[in-house]
Parts: sequence; C-alpha cells; structure tokens
Amino acid sequence: MADLGGAPVLVRTLQALEQTPEIAKIVVASPDAGTVRALADAHHITKLAAVVPGGKTRADSVRAALAAVPKETKLVAVHDAARPLASPALIGRIVRCAGRTGAVIPAVPVKDTVKVVREGCVQSTPDRASLFAAQTPQVFSRLILETALSLPGSFTDDASAVEAMGVCVRTLAGDYENLKITTPEDLVIARLLYERRPPCESATATTSTV
Repeated sequence: MADLGGAPVLVRTLQALEQTPEIAKIVVASPDAGTVRALADAHHITKLAAVVPGGKTRADSVRAALAAVPKETKLVAVHDAARPLASPALIGRIVRCAGRTGAVIPAVPVKDTVKVVREGCVQSTPDRASLFAAQTPQVFSRLILETALSLPGSFTDDASAVEAMGVCVRTLAGDYENLKITTPEDLVIARLLYERRPPCESATATTSTV
C-alpha cells in the first residue's frame, strides 16, 4: 500500500497487467478483498476476476489463486504485487514465449560477485557468468503449474517447483527496472524510476491468466 506516484504499489502492478493485451483476467491473493476491489474500481482495473484470501506461504497463495482461475485457462502468469515496474511489453513477451514452451521466466544477469557463506565463512564463489536473478511474472502451462504445486517441498518461487519436476524452465531477458520492493531502499529507487518514465507509462502501468 506504499505510495508510488500518487497511487499504491499494488495499483501500479495491476495497471501494468491491465495494459497488457495478453492478459485476460487477474486474480489477486490478499487478506483484504474489500480494499483490493475498491482500489481496482477507483483505478478502472477491468480485468480483476477474483480476490482470494491466500495462505501462509507463497505456494499456498498461488494454489488459492489457481482455484479461482477460469477453467478454460491454459496459461497462468504468477506475478509479485511488489514488482510494480514490470512493463506491459515485458509481460506480453513472457506470456507469448510460454505459449510455445510451457514454462518461462524473466531473468537478469547478477551484477555482484556472489559468495556461498556458512557460519560466517566463505565456502565458495560461484562463477558469476552462470548466475541470473529470477523475476516475475513467471508464466506456465496451467497443467504444469498445478502439478508442480502438488509436489511436497518448500520452494522460493514457482519456477523452483516446476524445475523439481524435471521440466525445462526457459529464461528470457528481464529488466533491471523490474525490481521487487522489499526494503525501504527499494521503494526509494522505485519512486525515482517511476518518476522518470514517459507520462503515458507513469499514468497507467499480478497474477494473471490467458
């Protein structure tokens, strides 16, 4: 609910999906359905199909949202509400690719050297050339995602669950501006990035189905 250019972060995320032609319907997992629906109405989000309570974990929330997805849906995009700067162009590109391959995520090369640390000591330094930061939306065949989420285990993102099935998850070039707002510093950066966008993008930019 933090402000981003005069509207909550969630609204900016919904606007990005609203503006993406490849997105047909939006399902939001939130404990406050009334607020989400009021915001959607106030900002003319016409694709909102349902708001579900979600769960204790990311996987629980995605399962709850999937249950509200229209039965005829073949592709599902899972997007972080805290990534309000994903462009409609990026979202559409990921969806179109998933329509051909069944499982696609956006990713960007890691800029920093990454260390594997245990008990305060560096254990190893992975080759940075092979490291990418995963983003969302992550788009999958509905059948693939439902099957993956039925497996036991704890996963940090939906792609991890799909990978555990042995399915090849393709990557497409993400966007460094598609950051996830996690800390106060991230919000400062997001506001700066949003302010410098062209007026048409800034005025209007989560989970979805096609």
